[in-house]
Amino acid sequence: MQKVATNKVLEVNNVSKTIKGKKIVSDFSFFMEEGEIVGLVGPNGAGKTTLMRMIVGLIAMNSGSISISNLSTSSNQQECLKHIGAVIETPTFYPYLTGKDNLKLLGSMSGIFSDDDIKRVTQLVQLEAGINKKVGTYSMGMKQRLGVAQALLHRPKLIILDEPTNGLDPVGVMDLRLYLKSITENQKVAILISSHILSELELICNKVVLIKDGCKVGDEKYGLQNEVASDYIIEYEASKNIKTVLNDYKVIDVTDTEIRLQITKAEIPLCIAKLVESGISIYSVQKVAVSLEGVYLETFGIERKSDYVN
Repeated sequence: MQKVATNKVLEVNNVSKTIKGKKIVSDFSFFMEEGEIVGLVGPNGAGKTTLMRMIVGLIAMNSGSISISNLSTSSNQQECLKHIGAVIETPTFYPYLTGKDNLKLLGSMSGIFSDDDIKRVTQLVQLEAGINKKVGTYSMGMKQRLGVAQALLHRPKLIILDEPTNGLDPVGVMDLRLYLKSITENQKVAILISSHILSELELICNKVVLIKDGCKVGDEKYGLQNEVASDYIIEYEASKNIKTVLNDYKVIDVTDTEIRLQITKAEIPLCIAKLVESGISIYSVQKVAVSLEGVYLETFGIERKSDYVN
């Protein structure tokens, strides 16, 4: 499905990175618009973290270009960093300072001194009980929460989150999801998120970008969160002219008693009405659920395991 870009927050063009003679990322390209949540999906070692590190300037790319709000990260790195919040790999803080003091320090670097902002992000990640404790006493999960909090502190245009739900309990994961969706809708923030929890990405992402061995695999997959069109299977009384009746719709497959169409939810009533008006009896209409897990398994050639032997 093609999508026309409007307000690009992030643009990655033919980016490559070689480390110790091994190509980690190869000619990788994608873009993100205002208010999009994009999942970066691939197996371990695919190059996800390396790509994220190049976007925020932690490592240099060998070729290609990256821009944030039409500013090149190569020639405008400091200005670009003002618009990015990120948690990549394990977040690092001053262990002898409290969580709150770490956030204050980071906030001062961005010109943010508001206690209300610190309170806002602390409540979001449910770190109220530990925010006044020294980070040296934090568990991995608490450090992850503090990392997400600092990424959101200065209200950036682009947020990059590498496995942000590590260490969060189910309620914390849900709260984070709702907040991220809220800021994309209300503040037009763009979010690039990497996670192995495919079901969570499916709930939040507008599209996913697939990566394998440093290469982009296929086109972006749109419509995970807000589907424009889905596949529906209509079971009907045998009819030879059903394709003629439904010639205005995209037909994926048809048998003597079933037809699979790609239509929007709003088109279903009219589609059914056309069939009934043509004297064709309808027995059922079923949406074909296309999960991110299914896309992942199909894309990376992984056979779904259905039976296990002890």
